[in-house]
Amino acid sequence: MIRFTVLGNLASMKNRRVPTRQPGVTIPNRECRQFERDFMAQVPRSAVRFLGSLKKPLKAQIIVYYPSMRADVDAEYVYDLLQKAGVVQNDRYIREKHVIGRVDKVNPRVDITITEAGEFA
Repeated sequence: MIRFTVLGNLASMKNRRVPTRQPGVTIPNRECRQFERDFMAQVPRSAVRFLGSLKKPLKAQIIVYYPSMRADVDAEYVYDLLQKAGVVQNDRYIREKHVIGRVDKVNPRVDITITEAGEFA
C-alpha cells in the first residue's frame, strides 16, 4: 500500500489545455502546471514503485480537499500525474477508483492511497 498527501489546490480537468499560436498545439493552463510542479515535488521517493500490471490491477482512493464547493469532484488529473511520477506503471491499471470531495478552505490538498486490488477472475 502507498499512502501520501499532496498539498495544493487540484486543478480542474475542464478547460485544462490552452491553445498556443501554433495551430493544433495546446499546453496545460497555469493552474495545472502549478499543481503538477507541486505534485512532482511532494511525491515521496518511497512511493515511486511503478505499481500495477494486467495481472495485478490497482485500487485507488483519492480524497480531494477543495477550497470551496465550486469545483467538480474530479481526480482524473491525479491518475495522470501518478503515472508521470512513476507511482504506477500506467493509470489504466487502476481498475477500482474511489473519489471523495471535501472542503478545507485553509488547507486544500489531495490524500492518495493506492493498493493492489488482486487478480480478476
